[in-house]
Amino acid sequence: MLIVNVTKNLMQRCAAKFAKSEDGAVSVDWVVLTASIVGVAAVAANTVEDSVTALGESIEQGLVDTEVDNGN
Repeated sequence: MLIVNVTKNLMQRCAAKFAKSEDGAVSVDWVVLTASIVGVAAVAANTVEDSVTALGESIEQGLVDTEVDNGN
């Protein structure tokens, strides 16, 4: 019975110490912050993708249509 009580007391102290510790919370904060930054970047890239593609095609067509005088 003594071993059970000692083990129970030890587990309670370890659980209380773990609950008070904030080391893991800081890591979780950084993971969440990084994931949100990646998410915002992905949304921004997806938002401008069509406009950039259209602009590139417009520039390409302008270059194709341009006649170059080679001096002859």
